[in-house]
Amino acid sequence: TSLSADMRGKFSEVMKEASLYLHESLEHLDRKRWENSTHKFRTLENIGEFRKDFDKIKKTSHVNEVHENKVQKTEQKTEDNWYSTLLSSLPKSVKENHNIQRILEKLARICDRGSIRIRQTHFLKVLGGLRIWELCSPEMSAATEFIREKIIKMPEDDYNEWLQSKVGDVYRTQSAPPMR
Repeated sequence: TSLSADMRGKFSEVMKEASLYLHESLEHLDRKRWENSTHKFRTLENIGEFRKDFDKIKKTSHVNEVHENKVQKTEQKTEDNWYSTLLSSLPKSVKENHNIQRILEKLARICDRGSIRIRQTHFLKVLGGLRIWELCSPEMSAATEFIREKIIKMPEDDYNEWLQSKVGDVYRTQSAPPMR
């Protein structure tokens, strides 16, 4: 029964994630449709001949689609910029490591496909599976900060609030050296 409950829980999580994605997609399409309709309505300042007005609407909607495609390509280039930022921040000695090269190749393939879409809830869930000492290690902190800032674009306050709830209040032991 614990296996079925576990699978039911996982299915529920996947279902919630899919419903969030669907909801965001539908909101985006609705917003896009509203903007398109508003733009078409504004082209009809003076109602005249039906044919001319209809041609105006078709022309402006085509121009609007071309503009939206350019904006989307620009946004995607900006989003893909995280990979080049990562490469530029790595020292040459690290890039020459064979294991790291394999990981960077996999990241490059993911970046090329544009298929990286991580939600805050999923990111925090994965981090929640780590032990506190793993979460607070310098390497992990740097990686977490990079992903939070460059890929997910999660506000720092939200992350700090989650981290505080996970780690709790950290007290320095009396035997610890004084802070500088």
